[in-house]
Amino acid sequence: MLEKNPDHVNFRQARGEQGPFYMKGSVIIVEPEPQARLATLKTGEVHIAELPFDDVPAL
Repeated sequence: MLEKNPDHVNFRQARGEQGPFYMKGSVIIVEPEPQARLATLKTGEVHIAELPFDDVPAL
């Protein structure tokens, strides 16, 4: 689990951009099996996954 750094300095505001990104943290899951990665992506369990090009049409 990666957590938000409370001491982070938001340099985006200094460049005139709107406030910081809203994210409390993120979880990184290592799934070695390509078909399992495809299944977790299809079910919404994960939002980002590296898939073999052959599996892209299955989405």
